[in-house]
Amino acid sequence: MHTLDVDQIADIYTDYVFVETMNAPYPFKWNEDNRDQAFFDAPGENRYVINFEADGIGDDVILGVEFGLVTQRGVEQAERGGKQGVTGTGNAFRTFATVSAIIDDWIAKNQKPYRIEFVADDVVSRVRLYKRLAQQLARKYNMDLHVSEINGTYAYFTLSEPEPSSAQY
Repeated sequence: MHTLDVDQIADIYTDYVFVETMNAPYPFKWNEDNRDQAFFDAPGENRYVINFEADGIGDDVILGVEFGLVTQRGVEQAERGGKQGVTGTGNAFRTFATVSAIIDDWIAKNQKPYRIEFVADDVVSRVRLYKRLAQQLARKYNMDLHVSEINGTYAYFTLSEPEPSSAQY
């Protein structure tokens, strides 16, 4: 008989909820003045921004992705000490589903980048959600995923095109 510990059960449940909510992102809008920036609103007067920074030309585009809270319950993020995290601001799964949908839309309107990079610098539970987001994107776009973690509270994610086989013919 195989038994699961509490962490394994939590991971299974979190994976299930994450997959289910990926089909229900919040509506989002692109900034009319900046085609590399989108916004979406979540319950509780939370407004998020996602910024893309594409660097490179041709097939060698590296896409930096940054997202965070712009306002919370009508309070500008600057009044929150500049903090842009997503912790405690609403439905994290649906927020991440929306970020994924915006990344998909950017790629559809531009091109698939050679590499996608983003950083998670939030609490442990959010790092796990960032990791799930990165894994989902890696599968969707057939990219390799590399994660650099520090103490489970900070992670740097790099998704890149798989390296060509070094097999000699």
